[in-house]
Amino acid sequence: MKDIEYLSKIIDGLYKKLVILLAISGGFGAYAIKFLSESNWVGYLFATVFIFVSIAVFVSYSKLNIFVKKLERMIDE
Repeated sequence: MKDIEYLSKIIDGLYKKLVILLAISGGFGAYAIKFLSESNWVGYLFATVFIFVSIAVFVSYSKLNIFVKKLERMIDE
């Protein structure tokens, strides 16, 4: 019984991290669009960096979400 409660707490914590990662990714994407609207080389440089960071955060979000789903299946078994 303690194992199930422990896994439930881990899943709750991971869901909170997923929400934070999604917000960070959205923020970086918004800044990338802002910097792309500026038509100078610095704007394009920052936009490129922010796009790559946004993609990296989204990939981390996806991998963490798969891990959460596996943990939920473990609890159901």
